[in-house]
Amino acid sequence: MKDMPYKALLIEDNPLDTKLMQKLLAKSQGMVFEMKCANTLTAGLNHLSESATDIIILDLNLPDSKGFDTYLKIKDHSPDLPVVVLTGIGDKKMVDRTLREGAQDYLQKGQINARLLEKTILYSMARKKFELDLRDANELLEQKVVERTRELEETIEKLSREITERKNAEKALKKAQDGLEMRIEKRTGELKRANAQLNLQLEERQMMSEALHESEEQFRSLVANLPGAVYRFRIDDEWTLEFMSDMIEEITGFPPSYFIQNRVRPYRSIIHPDDIEKVEKAVREGLDPMQSIFVEYRIIDADGRIRWFLEKGQAIFSPEGQPLWLDGAIFDDSERKFAEEALQKANEELKRLATIDELTQISNRRRFDEFLANEWKRAARKKQNLSLILCDIDFFKLYNDNYGHQAGDQCLHAVAQAINSMLRRPADLAARYGGEEFVVTLPDTDREGAFQLSEKIRSKIQQLEILHEHSTVEKHVTLSLGVAGIVPTKESLPESLLEKADKAMYEAKRKGRNQTFVFAK
Repeated sequence: MKDMPYKALLIEDNPLDTKLMQKLLAKSQGMVFEMKCANTLTAGLNHLSESATDIIILDLNLPDSKGFDTYLKIKDHSPDLPVVVLTGIGDKKMVDRTLREGAQDYLQKGQINARLLEKTILYSMARKKFELDLRDANELLEQKVVERTRELEETIEKLSREITERKNAEKALKKAQDGLEMRIEKRTGELKRANAQLNLQLEERQMMSEALHESEEQFRSLVANLPGAVYRFRIDDEWTLEFMSDMIEEITGFPPSYFIQNRVRPYRSIIHPDDIEKVEKAVREGLDPMQSIFVEYRIIDADGRIRWFLEKGQAIFSPEGQPLWLDGAIFDDSERKFAEEALQKANEELKRLATIDELTQISNRRRFDEFLANEWKRAARKKQNLSLILCDIDFFKLYNDNYGHQAGDQCLHAVAQAINSMLRRPADLAARYGGEEFVVTLPDTDREGAFQLSEKIRSKIQQLEILHEHSTVEKHVTLSLGVAGIVPTKESLPESLLEKADKAMYEAKRKGRNQTFVFAK
Protein backbone atom coordinates (compact mmCIF):
# COMPACT_ATOMS: atom_id res chain seq x y z
CA MET A 1 0.00 0.00 0.00
CA LYS A 2 1.36 3.47 -0.94
CA ASP A 3 2.28 6.20 1.56
CA MET A 4 -0.61 8.41 2.62
CA PRO A 5 -2.35 10.77 2.06
CA TYR A 6 -4.46 9.19 -0.73
CA LYS A 7 -5.47 11.49 -3.55
CA ALA A 8 -9.17 11.30 -4.43
CA LEU A 9 -10.95 13.18 -7.24
CA LEU A 10 -14.68 13.91 -6.71
CA ILE A 11 -16.53 14.84 -9.94
CA GLU A 12 -19.88 16.23 -8.68
CA ASP A 13 -21.84 19.33 -9.73
CA ASN A 14 -24.01 19.56 -6.60
CA PRO A 15 -22.22 21.80 -4.03
CA LEU A 16 -24.15 20.25 -1.12
CA ASP A 17 -23.11 16.70 -2.09
CA THR A 18 -19.53 17.91 -2.58
CA LYS A 19 -19.43 19.45 0.92
CA LEU A 20 -20.99 16.30 2.41
CA MET A 21 -18.34 14.06 0.81
CA GLN A 22 -15.54 16.33 2.06
CA LYS A 23 -17.01 16.31 5.57
CA LEU A 24 -17.37 12.51 5.59
CA LEU A 25 -13.78 12.00 4.37
CA ALA A 26 -12.54 14.35 7.08
CA LYS A 27 -14.04 11.96 9.65
CA SER A 28 -11.96 9.06 8.35
CA GLN A 29 -10.08 7.42 11.22
CA GLY A 30 -7.95 4.85 9.43
CA MET A 31 -6.89 6.81 6.32
CA VAL A 32 -5.89 10.37 5.34
CA PHE A 33 -7.32 11.75 2.10
CA GLU A 34 -6.52 14.72 -0.06
CA MET A 35 -9.72 15.35 -2.05
CA LYS A 36 -9.86 17.47 -5.21
CA CYS A 37 -13.26 18.42 -6.63
CA ALA A 38 -14.48 19.12 -10.16
CA ASN A 39 -18.04 20.19 -11.04
CA THR A 40 -17.90 19.10 -14.72
CA LEU A 41 -16.56 16.10 -16.60
CA THR A 42 -14.23 18.35 -18.61
CA ALA A 43 -12.70 19.78 -15.45
CA GLY A 44 -12.31 16.28 -14.03
CA LEU A 45 -10.54 14.99 -17.17
CA ASN A 46 -8.20 18.00 -17.13
CA HIS A 47 -7.31 17.29 -13.51
CA LEU A 48 -6.59 13.62 -14.30
CA SER A 49 -4.29 14.69 -17.13
CA GLU A 50 -2.33 17.04 -14.92
CA SER A 51 -2.33 15.48 -11.43
CA ALA A 52 -1.71 12.08 -9.87
CA THR A 53 -4.90 10.47 -8.56
CA ASP A 54 -5.56 7.26 -6.57
CA ILE A 55 -9.37 6.96 -6.94
CA ILE A 56 -12.26 8.69 -8.75
CA ILE A 57 -15.69 9.27 -7.16
CA LEU A 58 -18.04 10.01 -10.11
CA ASP A 59 -21.56 11.41 -10.40
CA LEU A 60 -22.94 10.09 -13.72
CA ASN A 61 -25.18 13.10 -14.39
CA LEU A 62 -23.07 16.25 -14.94
CA PRO A 63 -23.68 19.50 -16.80
CA ASP A 64 -21.52 18.42 -19.77
CA SER A 65 -22.16 14.66 -19.75
CA LYS A 66 -25.09 12.43 -18.78
CA GLY A 67 -25.60 8.80 -17.86
CA PHE A 68 -23.50 5.80 -18.83
CA ASP A 69 -21.40 7.79 -21.36
CA THR A 70 -19.93 9.72 -18.42
CA TYR A 71 -18.39 6.55 -17.01
CA LEU A 72 -17.14 5.40 -20.44
CA LYS A 73 -15.30 8.69 -20.96
CA ILE A 74 -13.61 8.39 -17.56
CA LYS A 75 -12.73 4.72 -18.24
CA ASP A 76 -11.26 5.54 -21.68
CA HIS A 77 -9.15 8.36 -20.18
CA SER A 78 -7.95 6.56 -17.02
CA PRO A 79 -8.56 2.80 -17.41
CA ASP A 80 -6.19 1.86 -14.56
CA LEU A 81 -7.87 4.01 -11.87
CA PRO A 82 -10.64 2.61 -9.59
CA VAL A 83 -14.01 4.33 -10.04
CA VAL A 84 -16.80 4.56 -7.42
CA VAL A 85 -20.13 5.69 -8.91
CA LEU A 86 -22.46 8.10 -7.04
CA THR A 87 -26.08 7.23 -7.78
CA GLY A 88 -29.60 8.22 -6.88
CA ILE A 89 -32.39 5.89 -5.85
CA GLY A 90 -33.69 5.25 -9.37
CA ASP A 91 -30.36 4.58 -11.11
CA LYS A 92 -30.04 0.82 -10.40
CA LYS A 93 -29.90 -0.36 -14.03
CA MET A 94 -27.32 2.26 -14.97
CA VAL A 95 -25.21 1.39 -11.90
CA ASP A 96 -25.34 -2.33 -12.72
CA ARG A 97 -24.19 -1.52 -16.24
CA THR A 98 -21.21 0.50 -14.99
CA LEU A 99 -20.25 -2.31 -12.58
CA ARG A 100 -20.29 -4.79 -15.47
CA GLU A 101 -18.09 -2.44 -17.49
CA GLY A 102 -15.45 -2.24 -14.73
CA ALA A 103 -16.56 0.24 -12.04
CA GLN A 104 -15.39 -1.05 -8.65
CA ASP A 105 -18.42 -0.08 -6.53
CA TYR A 106 -21.22 2.44 -6.08
CA LEU A 107 -22.57 4.74 -3.31
CA GLN A 108 -26.23 5.71 -3.11
CA LYS A 109 -26.78 9.36 -2.28
CA GLY A 110 -28.59 9.82 1.00
CA GLN A 111 -27.26 6.54 2.42
CA ILE A 112 -23.55 7.40 2.73
CA ASN A 113 -21.72 7.58 6.05
CA ALA A 114 -18.03 8.09 6.88
CA ARG A 115 -17.36 4.41 7.60
CA LEU A 116 -19.11 3.21 4.43
CA LEU A 117 -17.29 5.82 2.31
CA GLU A 118 -13.88 4.89 3.74
CA LYS A 119 -14.47 1.14 3.32
CA THR A 120 -15.79 1.59 -0.22
CA ILE A 121 -12.72 3.61 -1.26
CA LEU A 122 -10.29 1.17 0.41
CA TYR A 123 -11.91 -1.96 -1.06
CA SER A 124 -12.23 -0.35 -4.52
CA MET A 125 -8.51 0.55 -4.63
CA ALA A 126 -7.58 -2.94 -3.38
CA ARG A 127 -9.77 -4.70 -5.96
CA LYS A 128 -8.49 -2.51 -8.79
CA LYS A 129 -4.87 -3.20 -7.76
CA PHE A 130 -5.62 -6.95 -7.68
CA GLU A 131 -7.18 -6.78 -11.17
CA LEU A 132 -4.18 -4.89 -12.59
CA ASP A 133 -1.64 -7.22 -10.92
CA LEU A 134 -3.50 -10.29 -12.20
CA ARG A 135 -3.77 -8.80 -15.69
CA ASP A 136 0.01 -8.16 -15.77
CA ALA A 137 0.70 -11.68 -14.45
CA ASN A 138 -1.58 -13.23 -17.08
CA GLU A 139 0.07 -11.26 -19.87
CA LEU A 140 3.55 -12.32 -18.70
CA LEU A 141 2.48 -15.95 -18.37
CA GLU A 142 0.85 -15.98 -21.79
CA GLN A 143 4.00 -14.49 -23.31
CA LYS A 144 6.12 -17.24 -21.76
CA VAL A 145 3.73 -19.91 -23.01
CA VAL A 146 3.85 -18.48 -26.54
CA GLU A 147 7.66 -18.31 -26.50
CA ARG A 148 7.98 -21.87 -25.18
CA THR A 149 5.51 -23.17 -27.75
CA ARG A 150 7.40 -21.45 -30.55
CA GLU A 151 10.71 -22.98 -29.37
CA LEU A 152 9.17 -26.46 -29.31
CA GLU A 153 7.68 -26.03 -32.80
CA GLU A 154 11.04 -24.91 -34.16
CA THR A 155 12.80 -27.88 -32.50
CA ILE A 156 10.22 -30.33 -33.87
CA GLU A 157 10.51 -28.84 -37.35
CA LYS A 158 14.32 -29.13 -37.20
CA LEU A 159 14.13 -32.73 -36.01
CA SER A 160 11.66 -33.59 -38.78
CA ARG A 161 14.08 -32.27 -41.37
CA GLU A 162 16.92 -34.27 -39.86
CA ILE A 163 14.82 -37.45 -39.80
CA THR A 164 13.91 -36.89 -43.45
CA GLU A 165 17.58 -36.41 -44.34
CA ARG A 166 18.44 -39.60 -42.45
CA LYS A 167 15.81 -41.52 -44.39
CA ASN A 168 17.09 -40.17 -47.68
CA ALA A 169 20.66 -41.16 -46.73
CA GLU A 170 19.52 -44.70 -45.87
CA LYS A 171 17.66 -45.00 -49.17
CA ALA A 172 20.73 -43.79 -51.08
CA LEU A 173 22.94 -46.29 -49.24
CA LYS A 174 20.51 -49.13 -49.90
CA LYS A 175 20.49 -48.26 -53.57
CA ALA A 176 24.29 -48.19 -53.69
CA GLN A 177 24.52 -51.54 -51.89
CA ASP A 178 22.04 -53.13 -54.31
CA GLY A 179 24.05 -51.85 -57.26
CA LEU A 180 27.28 -53.20 -55.79
CA GLU A 181 25.80 -56.65 -55.24
CA MET A 182 24.54 -56.76 -58.85
CA ARG A 183 27.96 -55.85 -60.17
CA ILE A 184 29.67 -58.49 -57.98
CA GLU A 185 27.24 -61.20 -59.16
CA LYS A 186 27.65 -60.23 -62.80
CA ARG A 187 31.45 -60.29 -62.71
CA THR A 188 31.95 -63.48 -60.67
CA GLY A 189 32.95 -65.43 -63.79
CA GLU A 190 35.44 -62.76 -64.74
CA LEU A 191 37.12 -62.69 -61.29
CA LYS A 192 40.70 -63.32 -62.47
CA ARG A 193 40.61 -60.82 -65.27
CA ALA A 194 38.77 -58.24 -63.23
CA ASN A 195 40.83 -58.65 -60.04
CA ALA A 196 42.15 -55.14 -60.20
CA GLN A 197 38.69 -53.79 -60.92
CA LEU A 198 37.23 -55.82 -58.01
CA ASN A 199 39.87 -54.47 -55.62
CA LEU A 200 38.91 -51.00 -56.68
CA GLN A 201 35.26 -51.73 -56.01
CA LEU A 202 36.12 -53.17 -52.57
CA GLU A 203 38.07 -50.04 -51.79
CA GLU A 204 35.09 -47.91 -52.80
CA ARG A 205 32.84 -49.99 -50.57
CA GLN A 206 35.22 -49.53 -47.63
CA MET A 207 35.14 -45.80 -48.15
CA MET A 208 31.37 -45.86 -48.17
CA SER A 209 31.34 -47.91 -44.94
CA GLU A 210 33.66 -45.40 -43.27
CA ALA A 211 31.45 -42.58 -44.46
CA LEU A 212 28.42 -44.37 -43.04
CA HIS A 213 30.22 -44.88 -39.70
CA GLU A 214 31.16 -41.20 -39.62
CA SER A 215 27.58 -40.28 -40.46
CA GLU A 216 26.31 -42.46 -37.60
CA GLU A 217 28.73 -40.82 -35.17
CA GLN A 218 27.54 -37.41 -36.30
CA PHE A 219 23.95 -38.53 -35.86
CA ARG A 220 24.63 -39.72 -32.30
CA SER A 221 26.35 -36.42 -31.50
CA LEU A 222 23.38 -34.56 -32.96
CA VAL A 223 20.71 -36.42 -30.97
CA ALA A 224 22.76 -36.06 -27.78
CA ASN A 225 22.42 -32.27 -28.07
CA LEU A 226 18.70 -32.25 -28.85
CA PRO A 227 16.29 -31.17 -26.07
CA GLY A 228 14.32 -34.39 -26.61
CA ALA A 229 15.01 -38.13 -26.62
CA VAL A 230 15.33 -39.80 -30.06
CA TYR A 231 14.12 -43.41 -30.39
CA ARG A 232 13.56 -46.34 -32.72
CA PHE A 233 10.96 -49.04 -31.99
CA ARG A 234 10.80 -52.34 -33.81
CA ILE A 235 7.24 -52.95 -34.92
CA ASP A 236 6.55 -56.36 -33.42
CA ASP A 237 4.17 -57.76 -30.80
CA GLU A 238 6.36 -56.47 -27.95
CA TRP A 239 7.16 -53.05 -29.50
CA THR A 240 10.81 -53.73 -28.79
CA LEU A 241 12.94 -50.60 -28.37
CA GLU A 242 16.02 -50.75 -30.62
CA PHE A 243 17.51 -47.36 -29.78
CA MET A 244 16.95 -44.57 -27.26
CA SER A 245 19.19 -41.54 -26.81
CA ASP A 246 20.70 -40.63 -23.43
CA MET A 247 18.35 -37.65 -23.05
CA ILE A 248 15.63 -40.05 -21.85
CA GLU A 249 17.44 -40.36 -18.50
CA GLU A 250 17.44 -36.60 -17.99
CA ILE A 251 13.69 -36.24 -18.57
CA THR A 252 12.48 -39.50 -16.91
CA GLY A 253 15.20 -40.50 -14.45
CA PHE A 254 15.51 -43.94 -16.12
CA PRO A 255 18.64 -44.78 -18.17
CA PRO A 256 18.05 -45.82 -21.80
CA SER A 257 19.46 -49.30 -21.04
CA TYR A 258 16.31 -50.00 -19.00
CA PHE A 259 14.14 -49.77 -22.11
CA ILE A 260 16.39 -51.01 -24.96
CA GLN A 261 15.33 -54.55 -25.89
CA ASN A 262 12.94 -54.27 -22.90
CA ARG A 263 15.80 -55.44 -20.66
CA VAL A 264 14.36 -54.05 -17.40
CA ARG A 265 10.96 -52.69 -18.36
CA PRO A 266 9.14 -51.63 -21.53
CA TYR A 267 8.82 -47.92 -22.16
CA ARG A 268 5.02 -48.14 -22.10
CA SER A 269 5.22 -49.10 -18.40
CA ILE A 270 5.99 -45.48 -17.40
CA ILE A 271 3.10 -44.00 -19.42
CA HIS A 272 0.28 -42.82 -17.17
CA PRO A 273 -2.46 -45.52 -17.08
CA ASP A 274 -5.12 -43.01 -18.18
CA ASP A 275 -3.11 -42.09 -21.32
CA ILE A 276 -1.98 -45.54 -22.57
CA GLU A 277 -5.02 -46.00 -24.79
CA LYS A 278 -4.49 -42.55 -26.37
CA VAL A 279 -0.81 -43.31 -27.13
CA GLU A 280 -1.60 -46.75 -28.59
CA LYS A 281 -4.29 -45.21 -30.82
CA ALA A 282 -1.82 -42.59 -32.10
CA VAL A 283 0.74 -45.33 -32.88
CA ARG A 284 -1.83 -47.42 -34.75
CA GLU A 285 -2.87 -44.42 -36.84
CA GLY A 286 0.81 -43.62 -37.48
CA LEU A 287 1.28 -46.97 -39.25
CA ASP A 288 -0.60 -45.47 -42.19
CA PRO A 289 2.08 -44.49 -44.77
CA MET A 290 0.36 -41.13 -45.18
CA GLN A 291 0.28 -40.34 -41.47
CA SER A 292 2.76 -39.37 -38.78
CA ILE A 293 2.54 -39.63 -34.99
CA PHE A 294 1.93 -36.52 -32.90
CA VAL A 295 0.62 -37.17 -29.39
CA GLU A 296 0.77 -35.49 -25.96
CA TYR A 297 0.59 -37.65 -22.83
CA ARG A 298 1.72 -38.01 -19.21
CA ILE A 299 4.42 -40.28 -17.76
CA ILE A 300 5.44 -41.17 -14.21
CA ASP A 301 9.17 -40.54 -13.76
CA ALA A 302 11.64 -42.39 -11.53
CA ASP A 303 10.75 -40.11 -8.57
CA GLY A 304 7.02 -40.79 -8.94
CA ARG A 305 6.26 -37.34 -10.37
CA ILE A 306 3.88 -36.80 -13.28
CA ARG A 307 5.42 -35.12 -16.33
CA TRP A 308 3.94 -34.14 -19.70
CA PHE A 309 5.60 -35.44 -22.89
CA LEU A 310 5.15 -34.42 -26.51
CA GLU A 311 5.99 -37.18 -29.02
CA LYS A 312 6.40 -36.96 -32.79
CA GLY A 313 7.29 -39.97 -34.91
CA GLN A 314 7.16 -41.59 -38.34
CA ALA A 315 6.87 -45.22 -39.39
CA ILE A 316 9.60 -46.69 -41.67
CA PHE A 317 8.35 -49.17 -44.28
CA SER A 318 9.95 -51.95 -46.34
CA PRO A 319 9.89 -51.77 -50.15
CA GLU A 320 6.90 -54.11 -49.97
CA GLY A 321 5.05 -51.62 -47.79
CA GLN A 322 5.44 -53.50 -44.49
CA PRO A 323 6.08 -51.35 -41.37
CA LEU A 324 9.56 -52.05 -39.96
CA TRP A 325 10.38 -49.38 -37.38
CA LEU A 326 8.92 -46.40 -35.69
CA ASP A 327 11.40 -43.50 -35.51
CA GLY A 328 10.74 -40.33 -33.55
CA ALA A 329 11.53 -38.03 -30.65
CA ILE A 330 10.07 -37.34 -27.20
CA PHE A 331 10.12 -33.87 -25.63
CA ASP A 332 9.47 -32.82 -22.02
CA ASP A 333 6.49 -30.43 -22.30
CA SER A 334 5.84 -30.17 -18.56
CA GLU A 335 6.81 -26.51 -18.16
CA ARG A 336 4.28 -25.34 -20.75
CA LYS A 337 1.49 -27.58 -19.43
CA PHE A 338 2.03 -26.52 -15.83
CA ALA A 339 2.05 -22.88 -16.96
CA GLU A 340 -1.31 -23.42 -18.69
CA GLU A 341 -2.72 -25.02 -15.52
CA ALA A 342 -1.46 -22.13 -13.39
CA LEU A 343 -3.08 -19.62 -15.77
CA GLN A 344 -6.37 -21.52 -15.64
CA LYS A 345 -6.34 -21.60 -11.81
CA ALA A 346 -5.61 -17.85 -11.69
CA ASN A 347 -8.56 -17.12 -13.99
CA GLU A 348 -10.84 -19.35 -11.91
CA GLU A 349 -9.78 -17.56 -8.72
CA LEU A 350 -10.45 -14.17 -10.34
CA LYS A 351 -13.92 -15.36 -11.40
CA ARG A 352 -14.62 -16.57 -7.84
CA LEU A 353 -13.50 -13.28 -6.26
CA ALA A 354 -15.75 -11.36 -8.64
CA THR A 355 -18.85 -13.14 -7.26
CA ILE A 356 -18.08 -13.30 -3.49
CA ASP A 357 -18.82 -10.58 -0.92
CA GLU A 358 -15.49 -9.95 0.81
CA LEU A 359 -16.91 -9.35 4.29
CA THR A 360 -19.51 -12.13 4.58
CA GLN A 361 -17.92 -14.69 2.21
CA ILE A 362 -21.24 -15.47 0.53
CA SER A 363 -22.37 -14.43 -2.95
CA ASN A 364 -22.37 -10.70 -3.66
CA ARG A 365 -24.99 -8.47 -5.30
CA ARG A 366 -23.49 -8.95 -8.76
CA ARG A 367 -23.71 -12.74 -8.47
CA PHE A 368 -27.30 -12.48 -7.18
CA ASP A 369 -28.39 -10.27 -10.11
CA GLU A 370 -26.92 -12.73 -12.64
CA PHE A 371 -28.37 -15.76 -10.82
CA LEU A 372 -31.86 -14.25 -10.53
CA ALA A 373 -31.90 -13.29 -14.22
CA ASN A 374 -30.91 -16.83 -15.30
CA GLU A 375 -33.35 -18.56 -12.92
CA TRP A 376 -36.12 -16.20 -14.03
CA LYS A 377 -35.66 -17.26 -17.67
CA ARG A 378 -35.45 -20.94 -16.72
CA ALA A 379 -38.58 -20.80 -14.56
CA ALA A 380 -40.49 -18.93 -17.29
CA ARG A 381 -39.44 -21.53 -19.84
CA LYS A 382 -40.44 -24.49 -17.61
CA LYS A 383 -43.41 -22.71 -15.96
CA GLN A 384 -42.02 -23.37 -12.46
CA ASN A 385 -42.28 -21.43 -9.20
CA LEU A 386 -39.54 -19.02 -8.15
CA SER A 387 -39.44 -17.48 -4.66
CA LEU A 388 -37.34 -14.88 -2.83
CA ILE A 389 -36.69 -14.29 0.87
CA LEU A 390 -35.47 -10.75 1.65
CA CYS A 391 -33.93 -10.43 5.15
CA ASP A 392 -32.97 -7.35 7.16
CA ILE A 393 -31.22 -7.22 10.55
CA ASP A 394 -33.46 -5.37 13.00
CA PHE A 395 -32.05 -2.09 14.38
CA PHE A 396 -28.63 -2.76 12.87
CA LYS A 397 -27.72 0.94 12.87
CA LEU A 398 -28.15 0.99 16.65
CA TYR A 399 -25.98 -2.11 16.84
CA ASN A 400 -23.21 -0.43 14.82
CA ASP A 401 -23.47 2.83 16.75
CA ASN A 402 -23.23 1.15 20.17
CA TYR A 403 -20.91 -1.81 19.56
CA GLY A 404 -18.68 -0.37 16.83
CA HIS A 405 -18.14 -1.18 13.15
CA GLN A 406 -15.80 -4.10 13.85
CA ALA A 407 -18.49 -5.82 15.93
CA GLY A 408 -20.99 -4.89 13.21
CA ASP A 409 -18.84 -6.59 10.56
CA GLN A 410 -18.56 -9.70 12.74
CA CYS A 411 -22.34 -9.70 13.19
CA LEU A 412 -22.91 -9.44 9.42
CA HIS A 413 -20.52 -12.33 8.80
CA ALA A 414 -22.16 -14.55 11.44
CA VAL A 415 -25.70 -13.83 10.14
CA ALA A 416 -24.66 -14.44 6.52
CA GLN A 417 -23.02 -17.77 7.34
CA ALA A 418 -26.05 -18.86 9.40
CA ILE A 419 -28.42 -18.04 6.52
CA ASN A 420 -26.20 -19.88 4.04
CA SER A 421 -26.01 -22.94 6.32
CA MET A 422 -29.80 -23.36 6.17
CA LEU A 423 -29.79 -23.97 2.39
CA ARG A 424 -29.94 -27.67 1.59
CA ARG A 425 -30.17 -27.66 -2.21
CA PRO A 426 -27.31 -26.84 -4.59
CA ALA A 427 -29.75 -24.81 -6.72
CA ASP A 428 -30.52 -22.32 -3.88
CA LEU A 429 -28.44 -19.15 -3.46
CA ALA A 430 -27.86 -16.86 -0.46
CA ALA A 431 -26.36 -13.42 -1.19
CA ARG A 432 -25.63 -10.13 0.50
CA TYR A 433 -28.11 -7.70 -1.04
CA GLY A 434 -26.59 -4.56 0.46
CA GLY A 435 -25.69 -3.19 3.90
CA GLU A 436 -27.46 -5.36 6.48
CA GLU A 437 -29.86 -6.92 3.91
CA PHE A 438 -29.58 -10.46 2.57
CA VAL A 439 -31.56 -12.29 -0.10
CA VAL A 440 -32.23 -16.00 -0.66
CA THR A 441 -33.25 -17.23 -4.14
CA LEU A 442 -35.27 -20.46 -4.21
CA PRO A 443 -35.83 -21.99 -7.67
CA ASP A 444 -38.77 -24.39 -8.08
CA THR A 445 -40.17 -23.35 -4.65
CA ASP A 446 -43.64 -21.91 -3.93
CA ARG A 447 -44.47 -19.29 -1.28
CA GLU A 448 -45.34 -21.87 1.35
CA GLY A 449 -41.97 -23.61 0.98
CA ALA A 450 -40.21 -20.24 1.09
CA PHE A 451 -42.14 -19.27 4.24
CA GLN A 452 -41.12 -22.48 6.02
CA LEU A 453 -37.46 -21.91 5.18
CA SER A 454 -37.64 -18.24 6.22
CA GLU A 455 -38.97 -19.26 9.65
CA LYS A 456 -36.10 -21.72 10.02
CA ILE A 457 -33.66 -18.95 9.14
CA ARG A 458 -35.26 -16.58 11.64
CA SER A 459 -35.07 -19.27 14.35
CA LYS A 460 -31.43 -20.00 13.45
CA ILE A 461 -30.49 -16.33 13.93
CA GLN A 462 -32.20 -16.26 17.33
CA GLN A 463 -30.22 -19.35 18.35
CA LEU A 464 -27.00 -17.45 17.67
CA GLU A 465 -27.92 -15.21 20.63
CA ILE A 466 -25.82 -12.28 19.41
CA LEU A 467 -26.24 -9.68 22.15
CA HIS A 468 -28.19 -6.53 21.09
CA GLU A 469 -29.22 -4.62 24.24
CA HIS A 470 -30.34 -1.61 22.19
CA SER A 471 -32.99 -3.47 20.19
CA THR A 472 -36.61 -2.80 21.17
CA VAL A 473 -37.62 -6.28 19.95
CA GLU A 474 -35.30 -8.70 21.76
CA LYS A 475 -32.04 -8.51 23.69
CA HIS A 476 -30.28 -10.28 20.84
CA VAL A 477 -30.02 -9.86 17.06
CA THR A 478 -33.21 -10.69 15.12
CA LEU A 479 -34.36 -10.65 11.50
CA SER A 480 -37.39 -9.27 9.67
CA LEU A 481 -38.11 -11.33 6.55
CA GLY A 482 -40.27 -10.79 3.48
CA VAL A 483 -41.35 -13.68 1.23
CA ALA A 484 -42.61 -13.43 -2.35
CA GLY A 485 -43.18 -16.10 -4.96
CA ILE A 486 -44.31 -16.24 -8.58
CA VAL A 487 -44.39 -18.36 -11.73
CA PRO A 488 -42.47 -16.05 -14.12
CA THR A 489 -43.58 -15.35 -17.67
CA LYS A 490 -41.58 -14.15 -20.65
CA GLU A 491 -43.32 -10.77 -20.40
CA SER A 492 -42.60 -10.19 -16.68
CA LEU A 493 -39.36 -8.89 -15.10
CA PRO A 494 -37.35 -10.13 -12.09
CA GLU A 495 -37.63 -6.65 -10.54
CA SER A 496 -41.34 -7.26 -9.93
CA LEU A 497 -40.56 -10.20 -7.64
CA LEU A 498 -37.90 -8.18 -5.81
CA GLU A 499 -40.36 -5.35 -5.28
CA LYS A 500 -42.90 -7.74 -3.75
CA ALA A 501 -40.32 -9.29 -1.42
CA ASP A 502 -39.20 -5.81 -0.38
CA LYS A 503 -42.77 -4.75 0.40
CA ALA A 504 -43.29 -7.94 2.39
CA MET A 505 -40.12 -7.31 4.41
CA TYR A 506 -41.16 -3.77 5.29
CA GLU A 507 -44.61 -5.04 6.26
CA ALA A 508 -42.87 -7.47 8.67
CA LYS A 509 -41.03 -4.48 10.15
CA ARG A 510 -44.24 -2.45 10.40
CA LYS A 511 -45.94 -5.28 12.30
CA GLY A 512 -43.23 -5.31 14.96
CA ARG A 513 -40.10 -6.95 13.40
CA ASN A 514 -38.61 -10.41 14.20
CA GLN A 515 -41.19 -12.11 11.97
CA THR A 516 -41.90 -13.23 8.41
CA PHE A 517 -44.50 -11.65 6.15
CA VAL A 518 -45.61 -13.30 2.89
CA PHE A 519 -46.66 -11.17 -0.07
CA ALA A 520 -49.82 -13.04 -1.07
CA LYS A 521 -51.03 -11.02 -4.08
